[in-house]
Amino acid sequence: MSNPPPLLEHTLEAFFNCWRCRVVACGGLIASGLFVFGAARRRNLGRPFNLFTAVQMASATGLITSGLLVIDERVGMKDTGK
Repeated sequence: MSNPPPLLEHTLEAFFNCWRCRVVACGGLIASGLFVFGAARRRNLGRPFNLFTAVQMASATGLITSGLLVIDERVGMKDTGK
């Protein structure tokens, strides 16, 4: 008898194989990144650029990039070495 796969591993595999789930999750990441980026720009209109705004924009860029990377993950390409 073989042991069943762990629940977390099964759940993550199901997430990456479900296109609708990935679109909803990635849409949330991208939307939150755009919101943070827009808030940082609106907060600094007409003022000199400061470190806090740079950190906000970098975080927003990270959120947007994370969303794009997860949505671009090729279904069935995991662990194939391609």
